[in-house]
Amino acid sequence: TYGGENSPPQETSVTPVKITLDNEFSALHMWSQQLGGAVTWRNGADEITYFAEEFVDGDETGLGELFAGEATSATLYCYDNCPKGTLELSDLSTFESPFDSPLNDSMGGEVTPIEYTFTRTGTNAFTLVKTTGAEPVVLADGITSDQMRETMHSWGVRSGNMFTAPLADPLDIYNLPEDSVVYRWETGLDAWNKMTIIKQGDTAITFDKPLEFRYVHAANKDRSSLPLVAGRFAGQTFLLNYGGPGQLWGIPSRAVGAEGESVSGDHFRYYPAFNLKDGVQLSKGSAQYVVKAIDIEQKMVRDELADCSDLNFNGLIEPPSELSTDYNVNIGDVPTVDDAPAVIGGVVQE
Repeated sequence: TYGGENSPPQETSVTPVKITLDNEFSALHMWSQQLGGAVTWRNGADEITYFAEEFVDGDETGLGELFAGEATSATLYCYDNCPKGTLELSDLSTFESPFDSPLNDSMGGEVTPIEYTFTRTGTNAFTLVKTTGAEPVVLADGITSDQMRETMHSWGVRSGNMFTAPLADPLDIYNLPEDSVVYRWETGLDAWNKMTIIKQGDTAITFDKPLEFRYVHAANKDRSSLPLVAGRFAGQTFLLNYGGPGQLWGIPSRAVGAEGESVSGDHFRYYPAFNLKDGVQLSKGSAQYVVKAIDIEQKMVRDELADCSDLNFNGLIEPPSELSTDYNVNIGDVPTVDDAPAVIGGVVQE
């Protein structure tokens, strides 16, 4: 658990509790750092189901995708945790208050989903809009970060699952097939709640999405040479994402206190739970990618003062008492460059 804003996670030892689900259709919905988010265990299953997640950027025009056939808009249907529309501060007072739930409100009767539109052109491009009233699903103007922090939605507002067609049985939202594609909308005031796009005229310019890898760790792929460290996560599955040079995400982090100190207050840092050694291969379809560290941090280990008695400090150069100023660090004016870049991210441009 987390102790609060800017505080390290608190680890508490607990006694395992056996959970018995009600029936064969029951499921546990959980969150996993190493699998990138939501995971589900269905009663009787031998495996955990996890979900790959990617952002919609308007390039989803292929067969079966959101904007198939170069469509400019899509209709989405929601049954639970459906955002009400433009959210006022009063709509954020409880966890449920920003949402409507046709499924719960039906009391077992006929369920009519709430419809939304999502377009990639026009005034509300890349903004979820509630069809009734044409309200964009965003926070109302004037809501501040300080006000958000005092609500149940300090991290933002996130919708439930939405679908491109009404469901034959609305209860299927709790027991989706493993190959299902669903859509969720998130809004808020922080960077992770927002999407930034570049437009040319009325059309969004699309970029390559991050590569997503299913990776199974092994001791011989770990940078550490210590068996206990290298083998700690052996055999476990991780969902990794690569967004460009130096941007490999998905390895869980852990809080580590200063040498000899516990993890508390401000005296801690986050470190990767493990590090991949150079040459490890990651697969995406038939393509193979090779991992190579750009920089590596080494941390000094605390030693006993008695072990330092043989250190020789004789002959050390005294540090200067003042810095000389009779040198010129000016390297000239910034040159004017009108041509397109020749190299981007290490790739020579044609």
